[in-house]
Amino acid sequence: MKRLPTILLLVAVITAGTLLYVRFFVSTGKSSPTKTSSPQTTSASVSSWDPTTGRLVVTMADKKTVVLQLQPPTTIIIIPISAAGQPKDERIVMTMNDNWWFTAFCPGDMLEIVMGASLVPTEVHSLGPRSCVRMNLPALRVGQ
Repeated sequence: MKRLPTILLLVAVITAGTLLYVRFFVSTGKSSPTKTSSPQTTSASVSSWDPTTGRLVVTMADKKTVVLQLQPPTTIIIIPISAAGQPKDERIVMTMNDNWWFTAFCPGDMLEIVMGASLVPTEVHSLGPRSCVRMNLPALRVGQ
């Protein structure tokens, strides 16, 4: 008989804990109390660009140098193609075989980079000026 209040208290605590878990985690669609992270946008400038490997070296706003590995279409790459003073025109680089891929970035270009949850770039938006384009523009390939 002396154990009955202890057992009732234990059952009450387990029931309350289960109800709280269901209320806060199962009903909201979460399976466990984890912290979610949203994509982060940051500014950077281009230090170097290697189109053969997709390696983009950038200097972040905090002056740290970071190497990004770009792989379209996983990484969305948006580049300006209009000259200064002209209406804004941009292109999305869809593959590494795209003619725009080779001249997508020039040293000194300003970028907006969206980093995903695993700190992998999901979007790189070049704000230009792409000053090296006239010097390095590749010849158009047949069929593209």
